[in-house]
Amino acid sequence: MKIYSFDNPKDFAQALRDGHEQADGAVQPWQAAVKPGDYFARYLPEEDLVIWGEVVEPDPEDASLFRQPHMKNVRLTRCYSMVCPDGEYGNTHVATMTAGIGRTQFERARERGWPSDIDNLTEILRPSVDRN
Repeated sequence: MKIYSFDNPKDFAQALRDGHEQADGAVQPWQAAVKPGDYFARYLPEEDLVIWGEVVEPDPEDASLFRQPHMKNVRLTRCYSMVCPDGEYGNTHVATMTAGIGRTQFERARERGWPSDIDNLTEILRPSVDRN
């Protein structure tokens, strides 16, 4: 885990902008194409944790937020893990998605209790290339 401290709100805001620009510059074509109804896995090596996510359609009153230019690579998601097995809604930058997965792999992860390590991620992805 990285911890940052800032002397003032202006420095904090600049760091957020810089981080967002850096993430936007790292987006792969498959990540940019992620849309509601798609699934993904995100591996956090520093915690040896896999997060399993589904991209969801924002409510009509929130949809305009996701159409703003600075949000072009951000998706509304519901993410699951061993730490949060019931899922949690949030915004996910597509550059943080490690792999696009299909519904079959997502359901396999759910059945296994949202396995949390890279070996389980590899095992779940290996048996099928289903992207439905």
